[in-house]
Amino acid sequence: MFVLESYISLASQDGAELKVLCHAYNTFVNEVIPQLGNLNKHVIHGDLNDENILVIPNQSGDGHEISSVIDFGDSSVNYRLFEVAICMMYMILVRVKQGDAYDVAIRVVGHVLCGYQSVYALSHSELSLLYWSIAARFFQSIVIGMYKQSLEPKNIYLSQTSRLGLKILSSYIALSGEEVLSSWMSI
Repeated sequence: MFVLESYISLASQDGAELKVLCHAYNTFVNEVIPQLGNLNKHVIHGDLNDENILVIPNQSGDGHEISSVIDFGDSSVNYRLFEVAICMMYMILVRVKQGDAYDVAIRVVGHVLCGYQSVYALSHSELSLLYWSIAARFFQSIVIGMYKQSLEPKNIYLSQTSRLGLKILSSYIALSGEEVLSSWMSI
């Protein structure tokens, strides 16, 4: 994460964008990182997103169930909190791409947390760090994407994805972490 700090100014020159990126970065560094030493590490996939989760129709035919997970290239021993945060960030992005308003997409991903909690619940400490861990994953994706786009100015995909991520992150951090976590936990 600390290496990414040097990419912030390379990624964006816009004052409003820099403010959002710096706020997400600084809050994660100051509020989450100091508390990580209290958490256990586990093997995590590290990239659970819609392209790495395979589904099949369920038995009743009225929905789908996960059949497999692919692409273990980002697997590592890390904090399981990050596994949930990464997946939730990607699901917010998917929901927005499917047409949900940012605030709706943010609240709807509480279902991901609810599903995870039903199998292997995060501790109170982990839950208290989840909001800013999701913001940090947005930050990471945005900054790396913007940097790559500066190297490939004609790559429209990188530009569009980074811009969308920045809009979502701006909306995300405008919401209270306590309010968002409360809405997720009430699902």
